[in-house]
Amino acid sequence: MIAYFLESGILMAVSLLCYYILFGSGKYFTFNRIYLLATLVLSLAIPFLQVDTVYSTNYFDESHFNLDDAGEASFSRSGLRDIEDTVAGVKSTFHAGNIIPTIYTMGIFLMLFRYLRNAWALRKLAANSKKIDHRSHSIVLLDQDTGPFSFMHWIFVSKADYYGNKIHPSVWSHELTHVKNRHSLDILAVELFLVIFYINPLLWVYRYLIKLNHEYAADENAIHSFQDIESYADQLIRFIHPENTGQFECSFNYVSTKKRIMMLTKTKINKVLFGNKIVIGVALVFATAALLSFNHVTDNPSAANEANQVVVVIDLGHGGNDRGAVSSDGRVKELEIIDAIGAKIKELNLDSRFIFSRDDENISLQDRAKLATEKKQDYFCRFILPPAKMKSKAA
Repeated sequence: MIAYFLESGILMAVSLLCYYILFGSGKYFTFNRIYLLATLVLSLAIPFLQVDTVYSTNYFDESHFNLDDAGEASFSRSGLRDIEDTVAGVKSTFHAGNIIPTIYTMGIFLMLFRYLRNAWALRKLAANSKKIDHRSHSIVLLDQDTGPFSFMHWIFVSKADYYGNKIHPSVWSHELTHVKNRHSLDILAVELFLVIFYINPLLWVYRYLIKLNHEYAADENAIHSFQDIESYADQLIRFIHPENTGQFECSFNYVSTKKRIMMLTKTKINKVLFGNKIVIGVALVFATAALLSFNHVTDNPSAANEANQVVVVIDLGHGGNDRGAVSSDGRVKELEIIDAIGAKIKELNLDSRFIFSRDDENISLQDRAKLATEKKQDYFCRFILPPAKMKSKAA
């Protein structure tokens, strides 16, 4: 999981840096929308896109970030766990290292609750309010004093402002742009990503920039229709309200009014210049994605691994019909402890190659010794539990 967040975070950081430097101040809002959504999806998917190559090494595999039972990062690649800890683990499966995943999972459920609650609140608000239906949208009249905002095909406005003809035509044009361009779908998608990846701060930046770009695009369409920047800026200031109904709406006033007014006064840069920026930005993003997706291999990976790895033959002392000793009270079985030790060894992500002489089958001691000789092992380890240990653990 740590490696996943590192890889996706690096690509997000590069993509956002390109956006701020190359695209953020431009007025090509359709491209900006596509760029933000595409790089966000690519960043979340890149850890799963691995390309075998002989020219690079994957620096973000999980072996660099193994967690021990105390939940602390372990960068050592030597030593096996103490048998006493493993035996204790047979009786208790919960470790301190489970706390972080547990807290993270609880956060996912809280974010999912937030997602469903906000969507339901807007739907309920539309269902309980008077509506005026049009072909492409519905106007929802609210009793409270609020600025215009939209969600899906609904445009929410104050009932007093609507009947008092206080809503300027440019404001209607702004909200209709949100509806026609389906901006709510972008927000719903990003909010859904946040349910799972809420701990990634760059994803919250994406959320902010996507919603801000929506407002820029809607403002641009309103100005294009009415050609009166000063009058429209007055409308922006007039409808400033500190509170929001939820997190999903395309709000007329949710972002910094100053930024929106500054964007209104900017002129569009030359298409050729912007095209050059696109080439540079997209090239940097894809180059970063390619580097992160490279997975180093050799012409014969299995042979190379066998040549470089330390071979350790593990002989688990019991298996098959050989069940081992049982404690006096019958609660602790030697075979269970031996199996637990074997499972712990298999979980270790070391540069050693472990070969087990037996699983749950009957193999003679001589045959197991022969296997170790054939494998040209560097170390041979045999695990059995002395009777004294069985008594102490049973007690």
